[in-house]
Amino acid sequence: MAPLPLGRIIAQVIVPLIATLARALPAAYNQALQNARKNGASAATSSSAQSIMSRKVMPKDQALLVLNLTEKEITAEAIQKQYEKYFE
Repeated sequence: MAPLPLGRIIAQVIVPLIATLARALPAAYNQALQNARKNGASAATSSSAQSIMSRKVMPKDQALLVLNLTEKEITAEAIQKQYEKYFE
């Protein structure tokens, strides 16, 4: 009784599976792009990204978090010191 050619059986299963995925994944990606363009998702995404990038004023609470300060510690010297510590 000869041992089963396990490698050959695995190859006969894996090769067609990879070939199928190689065709299906790009087709699915193209379909997703077409759906996004049709529904206007790319325009909404780009406009929201642009609004975030064009905003020049940071909210006070966010600035305090970034500089690791509290409401009680807000002085020009403290802000300058924390800025130099983290960003220079």
